[in-house]
Amino acid sequence: MLSGLLFDRIAPMSKPAVSLQPRRCLRARFRGSECLACVEDCPSGALTLNGRTISFAEEKCSGCLRCTAICPNDALTDDLDLEMLLESVTVRRIAVLSCSKGRQSEGKIKIPCLGFLSESLLAAISTLAGGDVLLDVEPCADCVNGHCLPLIKKRLSNIRDRASDHLHVKIRLAFTKDDLPGIDRGTARRFFLKYASEAIVNIPDKTPSAASGQAKLPTRNSLGLQVALGKATEPDEKEFLKSFLYELKISENCDHCPLCSGMCPTGALKRTKTEKSKQLVFINSRCSGCGICVGFCKKNALTLLPGNKRS
Repeated sequence: MLSGLLFDRIAPMSKPAVSLQPRRCLRARFRGSECLACVEDCPSGALTLNGRTISFAEEKCSGCLRCTAICPNDALTDDLDLEMLLESVTVRRIAVLSCSKGRQSEGKIKIPCLGFLSESLLAAISTLAGGDVLLDVEPCADCVNGHCLPLIKKRLSNIRDRASDHLHVKIRLAFTKDDLPGIDRGTARRFFLKYASEAIVNIPDKTPSAASGQAKLPTRNSLGLQVALGKATEPDEKEFLKSFLYELKISENCDHCPLCSGMCPTGALKRTKTEKSKQLVFINSRCSGCGICVGFCKKNALTLLPGNKRS
């Protein structure tokens, strides 16, 4: 019972609280940005374009969290504790992720909705997992957010395509209760005893402070990859995870001005300066692929490439 309570704390049982931080939206940070990823992907019409501003109608939101998976700068966030989630799949021999509509049982890891699981987060979870990870999709058939199921299937297919022949993607779907394992009570209890005192303080505020809108913070997708890369031990695992990172090519046209590093919302670009030279440093583990640097560069000196398309 106690472990069940803890896992419920990872994501509250009520409809997930999506928050829009307008100052983190790329359209607000850069006039040249035409990003409409969230508007185009929102199935409920809760996100719309009003002039150049993204508007969020909370009453229309169904809580699928698809927007949080694709926003390149975490302008749309929820109250899920990523650190707790990643740790919980790491310590379990078999991890079962289930939304609040799933069958109630001790030992399941409660998440808001499968829609928040981006390809990079799925890759991180698969790498970190101590054993198989099952996504409980039984409730999807009768859920208003059932549209997330084919999306998750596609994302899993995509990450399997990226994995080498020697790498096992540990995530699979559980369509009925017969697909689910028995409860790993021992591991669940050990996890509870280790983290019970930290559970409350690790849960982020539902409404982040306005000041955080301008902070140079890596996105949740980037953080998941960072954690997984830090713990990956096999070369195949590391190459798999690196395929989700971006590469920035810097041409000779670059004059090392401060514009791109100043505009980068995640701190992926930094300028270094010595008495003899200047250098633009790219930190790929912090890059979300938003492309603001490319659009803002006056010299057209930057080219951004997804990790799986490096040349």
